[in-house]
Amino acid sequence: MSSPLTSAFQVLAFNADAVHAIYSDKSVVRRELIGTAVASILAAVCLGAALALLGKWLPNLFSAFSPAGWFRVGAGVGLVLALLAFAVSIGATHLIAQWLGGSATIGEYHAAFVWTSVPLQIISLLALFTIFVPGAAVIQLLVALYTLAVQLFVVRVTYSLPWVRAAIALIVPLAILFVLFLILLTGLAAWGLVVGVETLKPLISGLF
Repeated sequence: MSSPLTSAFQVLAFNADAVHAIYSDKSVVRRELIGTAVASILAAVCLGAALALLGKWLPNLFSAFSPAGWFRVGAGVGLVLALLAFAVSIGATHLIAQWLGGSATIGEYHAAFVWTSVPLQIISLLALFTIFVPGAAVIQLLVALYTLAVQLFVVRVTYSLPWVRAAIALIVPLAILFVLFLILLTGLAAWGLVVGVETLKPLISGLF
């Protein structure tokens, strides 16, 4: 039997057998914890890198810390949020999928979701660096759509649901998490702006 990580990369090609291989592994509980840890760390690195890039490009808006400081803040906050997001997303998706007639257990979906998230987080991290090339917005959009398509495929295969029901089970929790993420990002930006203004006050006073 292949490892869950090997199967997770195979899922990227929309391989249903690979999804089954992940959650049918006999050591699923231990591997779930490992997968959750790895996926959460990668998600934290993604958020930290995104804030560091914003700090570099928009120093006046993100003046509270240096880009390296924003990376540490983003990574620390991102790790906590990733763990919470995985818990909320997995739990809510499972409840909705079960309500819609899904057949899997929450442990089976947990295993399939977190291990598939590992290669998807790697792709997302690499995609951050495409913002330096023309057409970056298109690349980011394609990566986001591909990620959503893979996650939808995992829900559909794991719960043996039709595409529409699988989409409902997946998208409702993701929409809630997306709104919460935007609120957090807006809050961090506002905090950085306030701190930046306070930092500039002595300089402005000296000019007048």
